[in-house]
Amino acid sequence: MKQVSLFCIPYAGGSSHVYHSWKEWVHPNVNLIPIELSGRGKRFAEPMVESMDEAIDDLYRILETRLDDTPFSLFGHSMGGLLAYELSHKIRKKIGQEPKHLFISASRPPHLNNNFNRLHLLEDSEFLARISLLGGTPSEALENQELMEIFTPIIKRDYMLFENYRYAPPEELLNCPLTVFTGIHDMTVSYSEALAWKEHTAKECNVLQKNGGHFFIHNITQQIVNTVNSILTDSVNNHEWR
Repeated sequence: MKQVSLFCIPYAGGSSHVYHSWKEWVHPNVNLIPIELSGRGKRFAEPMVESMDEAIDDLYRILETRLDDTPFSLFGHSMGGLLAYELSHKIRKKIGQEPKHLFISASRPPHLNNNFNRLHLLEDSEFLARISLLGGTPSEALENQELMEIFTPIIKRDYMLFENYRYAPPEELLNCPLTVFTGIHDMTVSYSEALAWKEHTAKECNVLQKNGGHFFIHNITQQIVNTVNSILTDSVNNHEWR
């Protein structure tokens, strides 16, 4: 069976570490590759990017040496979903390839992404209070002042990226299937907004509602990975990726 590369992009403030637990359940023929954004994790010493365009250029430089004849897919959660979408277009523009499947999780489609509040402009204390409502940051971390002094500038910069992002319609739709995961209790992405991702692909777009809020992937990790495994391996077995 052919190997499939799965590049996973973290959410705002996250590092590649958020996908390390996936290794426990990922299919042997799916090559899981968590991507590290600049300024955090293994790349903590590197300067953070200033815009979404810079972020996409940075991600493309990471992937271009890994893109060969091996089929690949992208997975992105929240801000990572928007990055995965824009990166897909970047790859097609540069080398004429597209992901065989694009997985979007807890992310608004790009044409609806201009409705965010300007949270990155808030004072640190108010900013942290607002993002704590999403449930992605453990309370013990929020109460650790030294940790927050490191963490807050990183997540604020990430929020700046997608709050300043302005959608520019591409010349062509993506030509790969989309699977969109959304949390039933997610306060930031509604089901109807998740359905609107179908406007960005010429192929099918399936929306899967999951129990949980914005960070449901941490509560049902095995379920998400099993779904990704099934989609990727079924496509290979059905000879869709020749």
